[in-house]
Amino acid sequence: MSKSQVQPGVGTLQEALNRAPDGSELVLADGTYRGSGSHLLTITKSITIRAEHPGRAVLDGEEARCVVQISKHKHRRVVLDGQNNGNGHLPDRWHAHPQQSQ
Repeated sequence: MSKSQVQPGVGTLQEALNRAPDGSELVLADGTYRGSGSHLLTITKSITIRAEHPGRAVLDGEEARCVVQISKHKHRRVVLDGQNNGNGHLPDRWHAHPQQSQ
């Protein structure tokens, strides 16, 4: 398994995820992680994302985007461990019609 350290900033986490091989581990340094699209982070592969120090890595949606989107796939394994997620929002379609897991 590949392991990479990620530094806080805008887009740094998504960039690290895009470069990481399937099944990798990303270790988040203390600080705030932000994005620029509709989601701070879009996960499309098996990955472990872990805060180096629990509670000190913050995924901040800036009240402008969803924090994490995980693409559904029956063989995908996603672990999010120790980070704080906040200031995100749900897409309007989720408020009216929540999607059910299948």
